[in-house]
Order: sequence, then structure tokens, then C-alpha cells
Amino acid sequence: MNLQRFRQDTMADKKNGLDEEAPPQAPEQEKLLEESQTTVVFSKPSPDATNGDAKIDLGTTGLASAGLKKEELLKFANDPFWVRLRWLLFILFWLTWLAMLVGAIYIVVVAPKCPAPEPRIWAEKGQLVSVDVGADANGFEALLDMLPELKEASAAGVLLNNVLKSDANGIVDYGDVNSKLGNLEQFQLLTSKFYDAGVKVILAININHVSKNHKWFNLSLNATGDYADFFLWKKGGTVQSADGTPEPPNNWLSIPSGSAWQYVAARKQFYYHQHGVEQPDLNLRSANLQKELKKILRTWRGQRISGFLFQDASYLTEDENLANELNADNPSDATFTDYAFYQHTNTKNRNENVQILKIFKDELLSEKDDRENKIIFAADVDGTAEEVAKYYGTERPPAVVELPLNRLAKADVSTAESLRASVMKYYKSAGENWPNWFLSQEVANQGLVTALALLPGTFIYQPKSDLQNLNSSDIFETIHKVQHERELPSITYGGLDARVLEESVFAYTRSKSGNPGYMILYNAGPGAKNVSAAGFQGVPNILSVVHQTSDESRLPPKSKVSIDSVPVQEKEAIVLTFVPQKN
Repeated sequence: MNLQRFRQDTMADKKNGLDEEAPPQAPEQEKLLEESQTTVVFSKPSPDATNGDAKIDLGTTGLASAGLKKEELLKFANDPFWVRLRWLLFILFWLTWLAMLVGAIYIVVVAPKCPAPEPRIWAEKGQLVSVDVGADANGFEALLDMLPELKEASAAGVLLNNVLKSDANGIVDYGDVNSKLGNLEQFQLLTSKFYDAGVKVILAININHVSKNHKWFNLSLNATGDYADFFLWKKGGTVQSADGTPEPPNNWLSIPSGSAWQYVAARKQFYYHQHGVEQPDLNLRSANLQKELKKILRTWRGQRISGFLFQDASYLTEDENLANELNADNPSDATFTDYAFYQHTNTKNRNENVQILKIFKDELLSEKDDRENKIIFAADVDGTAEEVAKYYGTERPPAVVELPLNRLAKADVSTAESLRASVMKYYKSAGENWPNWFLSQEVANQGLVTALALLPGTFIYQPKSDLQNLNSSDIFETIHKVQHERELPSITYGGLDARVLEESVFAYTRSKSGNPGYMILYNAGPGAKNVSAAGFQGVPNILSVVHQTSDESRLPPKSKVSIDSVPVQEKEAIVLTFVPQKN
């Protein structure tokens, strides 16, 4: 194609009417069209052009002039109206940015936040061992020998029973220890060594009653000074028996048998004993007695004692009006002379019991004590799960009694269903408080210990009485083995979902948002089981084995197992971990 050919084609088009004359345009339109005409530039064919085609450059002229020219833009830019508008928009931008910054700071600093979990106290983080010191002939020496094993087992503390000076009926001196165990100086050395080793000492004490041979009783019997009201003394009825003894003040019975009132001719009054006649009950309403007991508790607290176990805590107070007990709803074969014939709402597990314990708790609490040194109370309570939970008190924190003992009997743990039922009733009754699981060596095994120790709550283990022949190193090894898991968030703060699988496997999960979850399975028997644990919320199909308690297990640590088929040997516990999934 060349210039001459192009001109010829153009002239031909005009002749054929293909290029009709455009209608006339207004002067302004013509000017705009001129400025925006496309310019065609022809150049000679380049050596590499194909087919000898010429190179055509199309350019656009006048497009820039279609908008505002520089002089016109400057004119608008300096116009006072546009200057003010720009400043207004500039100020609005920074004011908006500043408001957003202030809002963000307010949200971070002032807006409500999800509260962090309350740190656990020492008795909640670790596990405890209950020891009957008085049952061993070597006493404090045998207990000191036990310290390395307790330390190795990661025990947080020990509950020491039968330390205070007593006879067959009860305490005879709150300020001294049983001489067959050693002397007071030896006990002070023991508590110091335990304290330095990081194993706290909880001292068992009975403030419900003392032995009749306690000096307080003799002083009270003679109405001597402040001791006159240390015990519950009451006059009898007007009706007298054949020997001239008046009738008891009411129908209250002692637990062994017979009336709970014993007449003393020298004082011409009855004293109250809810247990044996040689075990007179203390009158805990007495301000004089409270003052004396406070002094005793403070003294022991100063001997590196970190807590007290109050024995017979169910019987601390009685109805002040001495109202008769009502008949039980279902007395069975019992008669009016039997303890089981009555309800005992006036003499057992009264709300006033908790108020009395709070008086002593408040006396011992110190602002200097951090959570690792906080004084704690435990209590032996005889009653239902709801009655046991009453001793926590209504304040949280601190609870009046951190450890109202949940003693699990053989019947409670013999089957998977009885274990689940026992765990759930204590767990639910505790509410926001921290439960506990008290297990004796007679009914313990490694699998059951593992299952209980990883529940929400403090695990308390009671070995056999003879400290020289504990025969429980495997249990202590298990206690130590699970301590690592107990310190993890899901075990320390996680919830509980407990079930029974295949009729004999007690299974539950523990999980806390943002942390690995745990599943524990315990086979109460009989026989080995291969169970499906599917159905637990948030549990994936594949889990990882943490550890197991059976030497015959086919699941080594860190191995993977399907949720649909988990082999569990009889009396074995398996601890599994998983990454929680959103359902």
C-alpha cells in the first residue's frame, strides 16, 4: 500500500457517496473537533515490516485541552471558596482520625473484658495425702522418712491425723502431741522440714468434743471461772426417775445409743454428748471457749501449719432452744430409742456450723499470705452431697472450708455407673467451688487414681495406717505421673463431660477454649473393652495417647488411636489428648 493508492481509494469513496458531507457545526463544536482530531503519520516501511506495509502511528492531539488548562486550575486553586473548602475537609479528616483513636483507646482500657480465671491456691493445684500418724509406732520419724516419697510424688500437702495429745475418747491437751509419736520439738522440726520441701501440713483437730479427762471438763464441772460454759450444761425436766435423777432436757440421742444427756449430781445438770458419754461436747457458742480456741489455732499456725482438718464437723452446734428432734420419714425398723428414728435437723449439719468455722477462719487469715501460703480448712462431714457442700460457705472467694471431704466408698467406685453418679453429684453440688475426691488405699488402683486425679478438684489419697509398709509406691508414681496434666489449663480450669461407655468404661473430657482437650477413660471391669468414644462434643476422629496405666496396653505414648475403637484393659485408665473442633 502506498500514498498514491490511498488517495485514489479516497477519491473513489467520495464519488460513490460513501463520504457524505457532514452537517455544519456550531463554532464551539468545530473548535472542539479541531482540537481533538486524530493525526495520522506515515513513515517509510521498515526493513523488518511484513508484506511491505508502511508503519502508521496514530496520535491524539488536543485531548489535554479538553479539560481545564493549567492557568484555569490555578485560578480555581486560589479561589477563597475552594481554599476554605480544602481546609475544612483537612480538619474534618484529622478530627475523624483523632476520634477513632480515642474510641480505640477507650475500648482497650475501659470496655469490659473477659475476666482471667482466678488462680488456684496451693491445695487446689496439687494433690494431698492423708496419713494416720498415731497408728505407727515410729511416729514422726516414720513420717520424716516418708517425705522424699511424698516430694517425688508431687504431693502438695499432707493431712496429719491423731497428732494431738489424746486418749481413747478424744483430745486431752490441744497444745501438745502424743508422746508415743515424739515430743513437741520433734514435731516442730518435722513441720519445718516439710514446709521447706514444699509439702504443706494440714493438722487434724476435733473441736466438737474432748475426752472427759481433759482439764477443761473438770474445771467446767465445778463451774470454775470462764470454764463454766465451755460445755453444754442444761437442767433436766421436772419428772424424776426412781433414783432421783431428773428426765433429760429433750429427746436427743447419742450416735452410739441412748440419751445424748448425762446427769452430773455435783452440778445438778446434764452435759451434752453427741458421741460417747466419755466425750462431752464443747459449747462453741461460748465467747470464752472461742477465745481459747483462737489462741490454740494461732499457736499451731505459727508452727508451720498451713491448714486444719476439723473432725466431726457435722456436730459442732445444736438448736439453742433445745427443740425435740422430729421423727424420720422412713424410720424402717428403728424405734424411738434408736438414732435412725429421728431426722436430727436440730443437732447435725446446721448452718450455724459454717458460721462457727468462719469465725476461726477470719481469725487466721492474713493479708500477708499469698495464694501459695493461704491457710485452708478441711472438714469431715457426715451427710449428703448437698450437706457436704454447705460447708464451703456462701462467699467465694474465700470459701470457709476449701475441702469438705468427699470420701468415696467402695460402692461409689465399684462400677462405671456408680463412679459417674458419685462424681457428678459432688461436682454439681459444689457449684463454683472446688470439689475433692478422697480415696483410701483399700479401694484404690492406678487406673482409678488417674481417673479421679484429672477431674475438676483436689485428689486426696489415704494410704494404709502403717507408714513403714505403705505398699503404695505404684500409687505415688501415678500421682506424680498425672501432675503435669493437672497443671495444664484444660485440667485446671476446663469443664467436665462425663459418660459411661459399654456399661463398664467411665469416660470424660476436659477442655478449655484455646487449649488442647483431654479425654480420660477408666475401665471399671469386668474384662477388657474396645469402646467407641464418638459423640463427645468437639472431639475429632483421631486422638493422641498421653499415657496409660496398664503394662499390657497396646497404646504406647504419642501413638494415634481412632475415636471409634479404643482398647481399654480392665482397671486401666488411658489419657488421650486432642485439638478441639468446632461442631
